Order: sequence, then structure tokens, then C-alpha cells
Amino acid sequence: MKDEKNSNHVICNNNIISRNGFSHGKGKLVHPPQFTYEGDFFEDYMHGQGKQVWNFGESYEGEFAFDNYDGLGIYIWESGRKSEGVWKEGEFMESKPIK
Repeated sequence: MKDEKNSNHVICNNNIISRNGFSHGKGKLVHPPQFTYEGDFFEDYMHGQGKQVWNFGESYEGEFAFDNYDGLGIYIWESGRKSEGVWKEGEFMESKPIK
């Protein structure tokens, strides 16, 4: 496993393939002090299926597109409230049970 580091984050490459200097595949992104992401990457973006856990206790699990919540997913707020359904470019669009 190889770690790529810069001043803002560490990408722990599990099954990452470097293509033209970009990360592709499954891996883990640790971005202290804000969040951790584990899932799919495309050209260094969180893209595909993944889970993002914020350090203040909230999380999102579902589909990502170019670093945004996009598709089916569930956001769990610090209070325990859930927003489950369809997301578009990071915005919650409509409730829809996720199976």
C-alpha cells in the first residue's frame, strides 16, 4: 500500500491505479481535521460508491459524482436524523427508501 501526501490529506491506496497522475479505483482518503472517505475514486475525485464520515459525527453513504453526493444515498445527522433518498450535486432532492 502506498500513501500519497500533501499538506491537506493522505490517500491510502488499496486498489488505486495511477492513470496520468490521477487516482482511480478503491481507496481511503483521510482529510484531517474534517473527514474520512472510503470508496471509489475517479481522476482523484470521490466518484462511485463510498462512505464519508465527518469528524463532528455526521456521515453519508451512497453514490458520489465528482466529490458531490449524487444519486441514492443516506446522510445521518449528528442528532441521528436521516436524509435518505436522491441527491444531486450535493443537494438532497427527494426522499426514497434505500434497500
